[in-house]
Amino acid sequence: MSLILSVTGILLVVLGRRMAKRRLPPNSLGGVRYEIALRSEENWYTMQARCAAATMGLGWFSSTQLSSSPFRLPCMRRSRS
Repeated sequence: MSLILSVTGILLVVLGRRMAKRRLPPNSLGGVRYEIALRSEENWYTMQARCAAATMGLGWFSSTQLSSSPFRLPCMRRSRS
């Protein structure tokens, strides 16, 4: 589980960096896709740049905090048999 969270976090940080540099073209997989962002390319790149810090922060949190052993979500607890 921690490997999945770490890889997901790294992918979110990479995605966030591309968003911040306005290098994420309009697509159907990555980025923030609100209706206003999809109206024009200028809106798309502005929306991505504004949301980049939150995306990178979520990626950092996922890869460092959630995947570390002292911090566990209730769904990640191992059952004692």
